[in-house]
Amino acid sequence: MKSHIVAVADLDCHRLSEKCFYAKPKLLLYMVLILSLALFAVNVVWGLMGLVIAIYCLICLFQFPDIPLIEVTKDYLVLYQTREEAFLMYWDELYRWSYERDWEQDQIRFVLSDDTIQMVSFYSKKKIQVYLDKYAPKKEGKS
Repeated sequence: MKSHIVAVADLDCHRLSEKCFYAKPKLLLYMVLILSLALFAVNVVWGLMGLVIAIYCLICLFQFPDIPLIEVTKDYLVLYQTREEAFLMYWDELYRWSYERDWEQDQIRFVLSDDTIQMVSFYSKKKIQVYLDKYAPKKEGKS
């Protein structure tokens, strides 16, 4: 098996990443920030509510860390497990994957050819499915 756990510091710094998915939904936070600032134009009460929302968005954007979840390359998938370690999963060793919805958090389950299972918390099936269908076609299993 080529797939293995590796230290994040030991990842190839010259790898060509096609897409990296992060835990923080930056685009959504920026959109809410702009909409909350637009509330100032309505009246004072809405302006105060907009100020509270804007402060919350700014704290989320600039205070909370943005950790990577999954990185897609043409040869392998990097599943970040902690800040220090990640799992390198090569596309040819992926047997099946499935997206599992839960009321608390959604997860992607990857089953490798040697029956080991890797799970990653994720937030949108549509975003990752494009890359999984491209590099691991017809390997989506039932949830």
